[in-house]
Amino acid sequence: MERKQNRKSIEAIRMLNNTFLEFFQKDRELAGLDQKSITSCMDIADEYLNVFLAEQELEMAAGTSGVQIDSYIGDFLLGYSMIKGEDSADQAAESIQGFYACMLERNLIEKKAYDEVIDTINELSPQWIAKRELFQGGGSLDPFSFL
Repeated sequence: MERKQNRKSIEAIRMLNNTFLEFFQKDRELAGLDQKSITSCMDIADEYLNVFLAEQELEMAAGTSGVQIDSYIGDFLLGYSMIKGEDSADQAAESIQGFYACMLERNLIEKKAYDEVIDTINELSPQWIAKRELFQGGGSLDPFSFL
């Protein structure tokens, strides 16, 4: 019974997320991005919202948390960096930042939450790049290298 309730909760979150994604897509189109760029941004935002966050039963606004962004880009996404391509962390950071800028413009998140997104991306990008290079180079991870 609890599992069925969880599925309903996840589906409700995804339905709402899809509305937010429609706003984001319209913004990308109005910005004049080419279709390939729009598709890439949308795929990343969709995965972040409807896979990574929704499976934890977290709503869109919870995704502004630095912990969630770092878990997605620094762990979840970089674990698949060889599949997704060399610039996956950079693309994800850009897409997440753009998505939440769109949400801020529509007053769907607070400025403080958006600032956390920006701060997280600015602070952790060097670590994500170092992790990506390490994974792609086949090196072993020094657990103290990112402290």
